[in-house]
Amino acid sequence: MVVYRTVDLYDPDKLREADDPNDKTRECIYIGRRVKNDTKCLEKLFELCTTMTKQQKG
Repeated sequence: MVVYRTVDLYDPDKLREADDPNDKTRECIYIGRRVKNDTKCLEKLFELCTTMTKQQKG
C-alpha cells in the first residue's frame, strides 16, 4: 500500500494512481467487473441509482 501526502494528490497522475484501488472496489461491488472508462462507469451507476429510486417509491 502506497501512502500519499495531500500535496501529492495535486499531481493528476498520483491522484489517479491513488484513486484506482477505490475505483476497482466500487466497480466490482456495484457493477461486478471493471469498466472500460469513466463514462461507462457513470452510466451504470446512474442506471443503478434510477432503479433503486424507483424501487423505493414503488
